[in-house]
Amino acid sequence: MAPLNLISLIKHRVLNKIASVCPNAWKTLIVDDHTKKLLDEVVSPNDILALNVTVIDNLQAPRPCEASLPAIYLLTPTTQNAQRVVADFAKNRRGYKEAHVIFIDVAPDELVQMLAAGVPPDVLKSVEEVYLNLWPVEAQVFSTQTPWSFYSLYGNPGSAINNEMSMDAFEDDLSIMSRTIINVLSLLEEDPQIRYAPSPAVGPLSVQGSMSNLTTAMASSSLRANASGNGERWKSALASRSSISRGGTGSGGLGDGGGGVAKKLAEMVEKELQGFKAENEGFPKKTEPPRPQGCLFIADRSIDPVAPFLHEFTYQAMVNDLLEVEDGKIHRYDFQTSIGHSETRDAVLSEQDTVWVDVRHLHMKDAIDKLMRDFNAFVREHGGFSAKQGAVSLNDMKDMLASLPQYTDLREKYSLHLSMAQTSMDLFEKKRLSDTGMVEQNCATGTTPEGKMPKSLVDDMVPLLGQHESVVSRLDKVRIIALYILFKDGVPDEDRRRLFQHAKLSLTEQDAINNLVNLGRRVVKNPNDRDSKKRLKQRPTNAEDEYELSRYQPAVKIMLEDHIANKLDAREFPYVKDAPVEVVARSTSVPSIAPSSGSLRSQRPNWHRAGASGASNTKDTVKQRLILFVAGGITYSEMRSAYQVGAALGREVIIGSTHIITPEAFIRDLKAVGRSGVGANPPNIHPLHPSFPLASVQPPHTLGQRYQLTLDRRHWTTFVPPPLPPPPPPVAAASVSGSRHSGGPGSLGSSRLSGSSGIPQGSYTEDSQSGANYNKDLGKKDKKDKKEKTKDEEKDKKKKKGFLRF
Repeated sequence: MAPLNLISLIKHRVLNKIASVCPNAWKTLIVDDHTKKLLDEVVSPNDILALNVTVIDNLQAPRPCEASLPAIYLLTPTTQNAQRVVADFAKNRRGYKEAHVIFIDVAPDELVQMLAAGVPPDVLKSVEEVYLNLWPVEAQVFSTQTPWSFYSLYGNPGSAINNEMSMDAFEDDLSIMSRTIINVLSLLEEDPQIRYAPSPAVGPLSVQGSMSNLTTAMASSSLRANASGNGERWKSALASRSSISRGGTGSGGLGDGGGGVAKKLAEMVEKELQGFKAENEGFPKKTEPPRPQGCLFIADRSIDPVAPFLHEFTYQAMVNDLLEVEDGKIHRYDFQTSIGHSETRDAVLSEQDTVWVDVRHLHMKDAIDKLMRDFNAFVREHGGFSAKQGAVSLNDMKDMLASLPQYTDLREKYSLHLSMAQTSMDLFEKKRLSDTGMVEQNCATGTTPEGKMPKSLVDDMVPLLGQHESVVSRLDKVRIIALYILFKDGVPDEDRRRLFQHAKLSLTEQDAINNLVNLGRRVVKNPNDRDSKKRLKQRPTNAEDEYELSRYQPAVKIMLEDHIANKLDAREFPYVKDAPVEVVARSTSVPSIAPSSGSLRSQRPNWHRAGASGASNTKDTVKQRLILFVAGGITYSEMRSAYQVGAALGREVIIGSTHIITPEAFIRDLKAVGRSGVGANPPNIHPLHPSFPLASVQPPHTLGQRYQLTLDRRHWTTFVPPPLPPPPPPVAAASVSGSRHSGGPGSLGSSRLSGSSGIPQGSYTEDSQSGANYNKDLGKKDKKDKKEKTKDEEKDKKKKKGFLRF
C-alpha cells in the first residue's frame, strides 16, 4: 500500500473531476483567486491543460466570450462568486455554451438557488461540491493558512466593549478550522472518534465567567516591571491574569477544563460531522480490508508552549530557524554555475525535491552524512570517479559538483542543500548553540543528560544572558528566560525583573515572556502558589545513542503514543461523545522511539530503525488512522513527530494546524497578543470599500451561516469594472471586423484576436450595492454621451455590439 499523501489525494480528485466534465470536448476552466492558489499547491497547469482544457481563466478578471465551449467553474462558494457566474449569462448574454459549477467547499442552498434562477436551465448543467478547501503543506501536514487566528484565540479583548468583536472573530476562525477539518475527513473517507485536550479558558473565552476581574487585570497589563514604583502593580496584574486564565483555581490547575479552545472546536467539529454524514449518504466509503474507526485529536497551542521556544537541530527545523526561508518554502542561496560563476537563486523546498524529502527530518549531522553518502554513490556511478575520489567533507562536495555540468538538476539540488547545511553549521558555531541548547533542554525536560535534576541551571544560564547580542542574540535570550520560567512554573517577581535586566531585554521582548499568561501559564509565582499538574510528563528513552540536545519530546508525540498504547486517560483527554465500548486490541507497551535531532557531538539515534521494524511487522495489517489538529500553530518538531510515530508504529498519522510557526514568529506574536486589545485582534486583511460585506446586524443562527458569512468576507475582492470600449474603427476597418464575425462564433483564436473588444462587459457587473450604483451612474453617463454623438457613430457602435454578441 502506497504511503498516505494529502497532496496526491487532492490532485487526483481535482483532475478526475475536471476530466469527468465533457470528457470528449474542449472546455474552459474558470477559477477564483483562492482556488487558483490551492491548485498551484497540488497540480501543474500542464496537467490541467492535458484534459482538453483550452485555457484557465480568472473569474475575477475580464474574460473573452467562448460561446461555443462549455465552462467549468471551480470556485470558492461565496455570494460574490455566484453573482459573477450569473452575470456571465445575464440579459440574454451567453458567455459559454454550458456551465458546470464545482464548489471546493459546502455551498448553502441560497447559492444554488441563485445559480438556478440566474443561469438559463439549458446552460446550467450541474452544481457539485468536492470538499477540497484545505492547504496541504506536506504529504501528511495540512493548514488553514490563518496565522492571525493566534490573536483571536489568545488575545486580550481589551475591554467589555471590545469583547463582542473579539468573540465574533474567535468564532469566525473556529468555523474555518472546523470546516477545514471536515474537508480533510471527507478527503480521507474517515468518520473518527473525536478526543480533545482540555485547555484553560483564555482570550475571549476568559471573559465569559470573569469579566470584572479581567477588565481590572487588562487595565494593569501595560505596566512595566522596571517602571519606578510599579513593580507591585505589575506583579498583581500578572498574578490576576494568570489566575483568570487558569479558571480561577489559584493553584495553577486547569480549573474545570471545560471552556477552552480545544473543547469548543471539538464540539463544533462533531456537530458539523453529523450534519455532513446526514447530507452525504454512504460516507465514509467501506474499504477492503476494513479499516478501524480513526481517531481525531484536537488540541491548541497551550498544550505545549515549550516546543516553539526550543532550538531544533533537525535539518528542516534548523534551516527554518536560522536561515531566511519564506513561508517555509522559498530559500535564496548562491549557486555556482558550470563555468565557475556565482549567481543568486530562489529554491523551492517542496515535495518535488526528493533530496529535501529524504533528509528534512534527520538531525543535521545525519543529514550531512546522508547527503555525502548519496552524492558519493552518484558520482561513482555517473561521474567517472573512483571510490578513493569520493567526497569526505562539504568542501569536497562543492569542488566535485563543479565537475558535473551534465547533471544540471541534480547539481542544483545538491548545491542548494550543501549551501544550507554549511550556513547552518557556521551559525551553530557562531551563536554558541551547543551551550544554549543544553540549557534549553535541561529546562524543557527538567533533567540533565544523566537523568538528574539540573542544580546548576542558573549558573549555566546567567553567563549566556550576559553575552553580547552578536554572540547570543536577544531572541535567544528571550527563549532561554521563557523556558526557565516555564520549567519553574513561574518565578518570584524579583527574580523575573533581575533576569530581564541582566539580559537587557526591551519592553516588547519582556512582553513576549509576560504574555505567556495568555496561554494559561504562570509567569509570576507567589509564595502560596502550588505547582501545576502536568498531564503529559517527559520520559527518558533510555537510548544510549540519544542526542543530548534533543531529549525533549513534544507533548503531541507523547499523547499519540499513549493513545496507541491505550494509556491515555479518558478523564484528562475526554471523547466528545462516549468513549468506544469496544477498544481494538493494542499492545501494552510502546516501542522506544528516540528523537531524531540532538547534540552534534553524539551518535546516531535509533528512531529510524524502529520505524523500519514497525513497518515490516504491520505490513499486512490495516491499523487505526490518527488525525491531529493543533489550533494556534504547530512547530516543525511536532510535524516531524507525526511522521516518526507513523513510521515507528505502522500507522497513518496526519497533523494540521492554523499555520506553521518558527521560534521567531512565535515570539513576535506573543509580543502583541497582550497589549490590552491593541494587536490582539486579527489584522484587517481586506481593503476598505463601500461594498465590503461587513458583519450582519443579525448574528448568524447556525454554523453554516457563520461559515458562509466568513467566506464572503475573507474572499471578497474589489469590484473591477469592464474596460472602456475602444474608439470606433475607421470605415475601412469595418469590413474587416464584419468578415471576422461572419466567419462564425466560437473560435478561440478569433476571441483572442479581438482584444478588448472581445470581452463581455456585462459579465463583470455584480448585484451588490456598489455594482448597482456603478451601473446606474454609468447608464446616466451613457445617455448623456448618446445625445452628443452623431448618427454615424451610433451605427458604428451597433455594428461593434453585434460582433461582441451582446
